[in-house]
Amino acid sequence: MTYAREQQEEGEVNFALLQMGVRHRLSDQRANLGLAAGLGLSRNSPALQIAFAVQGELGGR
Repeated sequence: MTYAREQQEEGEVNFALLQMGVRHRLSDQRANLGLAAGLGLSRNSPALQIAFAVQGELGGR
């Protein structure tokens, strides 16, 4: 679970987000897949945010 608060430049609106996700390592691969969903906690935050990630490993084992 992650809590993120982003502070914008002066004159722009700030927002806060609560996000939870999962990561899965692909068997016998050098890659992870991730999926997360977040909910906005303030009036200026996105109501819902979905994120997908691919993480790779470089180099030898």
